[in-house]
Amino acid sequence: MQQHAETGSFRLSAEDVERYHLDGYLGPYTLCSPEEMTELGARIDYALHPDRDAGRLPGMISALNPAMRRGFGRHHDHPFLFDVANSPAITERVASIMGDDLLLWRTMFFSKDPGGKLIPWHQDYDGWLIEPMLVTSAWLAIDETTRANGCVELIPGSHRKIYPLVPSMPDVMDGFPQMADPGAFDEANSIAMELKPGQFFLFNERTLHRSKPNTTAKRRLGMAMRYIPTLVRVLDPDDKPILISGEDRLRFNHLAPVPA
Repeated sequence: MQQHAETGSFRLSAEDVERYHLDGYLGPYTLCSPEEMTELGARIDYALHPDRDAGRLPGMISALNPAMRRGFGRHHDHPFLFDVANSPAITERVASIMGDDLLLWRTMFFSKDPGGKLIPWHQDYDGWLIEPMLVTSAWLAIDETTRANGCVELIPGSHRKIYPLVPSMPDVMDGFPQMADPGAFDEANSIAMELKPGQFFLFNERTLHRSKPNTTAKRRLGMAMRYIPTLVRVLDPDDKPILISGEDRLRFNHLAPVPA
């Protein structure tokens, strides 16, 4: 893992924090080596699918689709996944942006099997039951992510605006009936976040992003982790965050214990 040699810390510089607020994302950064991620990825495959061969997951595993809940919030029952989300390489950088009183709100897995469909341009905040809407997400590559297999693409600066929604185009991945109106922004400004296994990036809850179809013969799996400051109220009573840094002085939320 990479640290600032002079401090032994993963804290962001003031310039990095300013760049995050200007662009809506930062990275890539390194959590672990590709070799270490190969070992970790095998544990993740087994945790998500102990009853079948590793290496295959449904296309989108999210809280929005009850049939896919195996990949949502698994840090609550698998301590090693909580350890990933609580890694200082991620959390110290997030705390630099959001403050030291920090909650891990959610984790989820996104997979594109070969032939996996398009996830259209969207902003994550839409439909989230929290207030105020303040989230920093970390997206960690379990597999190598490239343009060919559907890496995440981002539009810098797009988080400073709310974009109108229109019906999604045909043949998009399930769970995305709407998308950001393509007439409201210029996708020529997008950047492709290609990652090696073990790398991650950070992004804002309103940063426009998408991922194209997987045109390769290999799966593309990533782990998304959502962090919120303790001043945010989680409105779903079944959705319990975990305190990972600082103190919960406001006590707005019912917290889950640290997995053991």
